[in-house]
Amino acid sequence: LGVVGYAVKPLASNRERSAPGFREGDIAIALNQQDFTDPRAMIALMRQLPSMDSIQLTVLRKGARYDISIALR
Repeated sequence: LGVVGYAVKPLASNRERSAPGFREGDIAIALNQQDFTDPRAMIALMRQLPSMDSIQLTVLRKGARYDISIALR
């Protein structure tokens, strides 16, 4: 078994992370439409992250997919 996604746990004390629309139980499954099952794609995206102005995180919430846009700057 490989990685399917990552649990997102919004913190009441961290409004910045909670603000984009994360909910308790969300599972982050993709970043900029690259799913987390492809480690090479994820490494490439992480290297590009410092130059990005925004990202799109796809989460699985109660069986449905939601795209959340997050401004980085």
